[in-house]
Amino acid sequence: MASNTSLTGVALVLALALAVGGCAVDGQVTPGASESTGTVPTEAPPTETTTDPPEIDPTTPAPTTPAESGKPVVGGVGVLISNASWAAETGVTVRGYADTIDAAATCTLDLSKAGTTRNVTSEALEGPTTMSCGELIVGSDALSSGDWTAVLSYKSTTAWGSSAPVVVTVP
Repeated sequence: MASNTSLTGVALVLALALAVGGCAVDGQVTPGASESTGTVPTEAPPTETTTDPPEIDPTTPAPTTPAESGKPVVGGVGVLISNASWAAETGVTVRGYADTIDAAATCTLDLSKAGTTRNVTSEALEGPTTMSCGELIVGSDALSSGDWTAVLSYKSTTAWGSSAPVVVTVP
């Protein structure tokens, strides 16, 4: 009887080993079987890293541009001076635009120096995605030598804004 118990124990151990480790039959590995190459990896497998998107301040409204909305912006708009220069024959010439589309609007150039201000206004022209202020010129006969500060302003019935100041030197 002792030999039957020993054979049963050996059979049980073999059955468990096959169930847990799998076996190979005719060179085929059965499910659950694992092959061993005898080597241990020296590096950890690469891990995926993620970067959280930057937090957005919920109190700051998302920017709206005419290209996105196709409609005029109501309220403040960005105004940019794209070029400001001096020429003795003409004076100070400023070009710029407003980041909106409107049916009708005006652009005003203010040139100031030491309490003196010169200004000129023109009609804004509608472009594909912005309102162009075109060329605004303050004649050389109206300007004295020195550094003049140019600010371009835009105004319509629904939108308005002013550019950052740009210094133009009159020799």
